[in-house]
Amino acid sequence: MRTLQVSGLAATSNFFNLYLDSELAVPTAQIGMLMALGRLVAVPAALSTAALTHRFGDRSVVIGASLATAISMLPIALIPHWGAASLSFMAVISVSWIRYAASIVFFLNLVPPRSRAVVSGVTEMAAGICFTALTFGGGYIIVYLGYQTLFLLGAGLTALSALLFWLLFRKRVAYVE
Repeated sequence: MRTLQVSGLAATSNFFNLYLDSELAVPTAQIGMLMALGRLVAVPAALSTAALTHRFGDRSVVIGASLATAISMLPIALIPHWGAASLSFMAVISVSWIRYAASIVFFLNLVPPRSRAVVSGVTEMAAGICFTALTFGGGYIIVYLGYQTLFLLGAGLTALSALLFWLLFRKRVAYVE
């Protein structure tokens, strides 16, 4: 689940700067500024997670943020302009940070306290595997199929994660001591 969830984030964060440089000829200083701005904008989004999960529940926030990530990737995939790509990057980072916090809480609440470190480690390993696979495979996808295909793949896998999360966790049973 976690591997699919971070696919859009992995594709965007690993290849945003390369896309701006190689495809859109954006100056390096501007790319750095846009990346910094994207991460700065994500801070208040991450801080909103507690209020969002309190109001909608962690499950709904995970699903909504995963769908929002997939939708947020459409401008970078479909509009070849640095502004569209930057908007995607900022939105993907922001909603991914919301999804990250909500999903960790969700998954940790499924297991007894003694198992939470293992669950946390496994979910982070799954994210690392996704980042590794998309970084390695993404280069080949870009060469043979283009950036658009890579970004659409990331969006599709993240959207798939929302559907699977909804299906698999409809009847969630939290651990109770």
